[in-house]
Amino acid sequence: MDRRTYRFGESTLTVTNERIVDSQADVIVSTGSTALRGSGGLSKALIERAGGAVSGDTAKFDNLRIGDVVVTSAGYLPAHWLFHCITKEPGTIPPAPVMKTSLRRMTKRCFELAASLDAKSISFPLLGGGLAAYPVELIAAEMSDVLVVEMLKSPTSLDATIHIYERFNPDRAGMYLGIFDDFLQDGPRLTTDGDEPEALGRPEGDSSAPAAIAFFAADPPSYTNRRLGLGEEWRMIDDAIWQSEFRTKLEIHPIWATRPKDIQRWLNRKRPSIVHFAGHAEDDGSLVLDSGNGDPARVTPVDLADLLGDFSDTIRCVVLNACFTMQAADALLPKLGCIIGTTSAVQDSAAAAFSASFYGSIGYGNNIRDAYVKASHQIPVVSGMPNLHEIAERDQAGEVVIVA
Repeated sequence: MDRRTYRFGESTLTVTNERIVDSQADVIVSTGSTALRGSGGLSKALIERAGGAVSGDTAKFDNLRIGDVVVTSAGYLPAHWLFHCITKEPGTIPPAPVMKTSLRRMTKRCFELAASLDAKSISFPLLGGGLAAYPVELIAAEMSDVLVVEMLKSPTSLDATIHIYERFNPDRAGMYLGIFDDFLQDGPRLTTDGDEPEALGRPEGDSSAPAAIAFFAADPPSYTNRRLGLGEEWRMIDDAIWQSEFRTKLEIHPIWATRPKDIQRWLNRKRPSIVHFAGHAEDDGSLVLDSGNGDPARVTPVDLADLLGDFSDTIRCVVLNACFTMQAADALLPKLGCIIGTTSAVQDSAAAAFSASFYGSIGYGNNIRDAYVKASHQIPVVSGMPNLHEIAERDQAGEVVIVA
């Protein structure tokens, strides 16, 4: 048996290869098609274990859609409630966008429903991981993200367990556990394979933990007709870090299609040393983020300063790698000691070249100001364009060394 437990807020999140049909949780989550008749897979196993009363309950529901959650009694199961998540239509596999949207909707709805019922524990399967054929990487990413956010904002304790059970291929279950580990590695792990609790994550004052860069990227489709090369910028930064001397001490975490509400959540989770914004900005320095439906959402310099200022104890530098962003420096500088931005419209290639050189220099142990100077000299050589980036700092904040 393999159990890995992490703490987020007042709750714990466990990933295990134990069978969900043996769970003792207050709530057990099942999956099924829009027909909801328990005709195969996990749904069939749980409804058969629960007994005739539950199969009678499920027969009452119709007009269900993918992403819906139905609540019934749990019958002979140890649980108090059985939640049924609709992951597919009979005989079909949902397209990828539907998978992602429904995963987030179902996970969030199940957690909220369980909390409203005063449940203390809830057991999930890999939602859509059976007959619906959702990719495990997608399931891990979306379920982990939603559950961590819900746990961190929840005022009460609700412990969740995700069950990964492979009857015929235990090695595959171990691989799936590793995928979840990748998404949950920033949470304090409490148990590992029955070992004594150990503190992972980043305890205060632990200089051995990697310094984090939060890479917030947004390019709303309806804002302009020209797409930015934000993926290429991230790749160049990641390559530069991994070619540097202290690569194991520096981690970059990309947050794609960033919405305004994502910023605080990721700052809470990662406590980054550097905050990087890649995308569009307007003449007044306002950042153009994503609204969540593809439309632009603007964040003014004053609002950004208030938001980031709450994390001034850990943020050492803010990089605004978009056009006209030095307009925001006056608002940010009183709360954050070091700001790097641009004085005009900047080409994608020049922005990416600056970023790669800057973070590569940081990864070699240079202080922020020296890394900025080196990156400024690199742009004309690599891109053939003048440097349009500037640095503003107070109280010698540019002398901070991020890793060494």
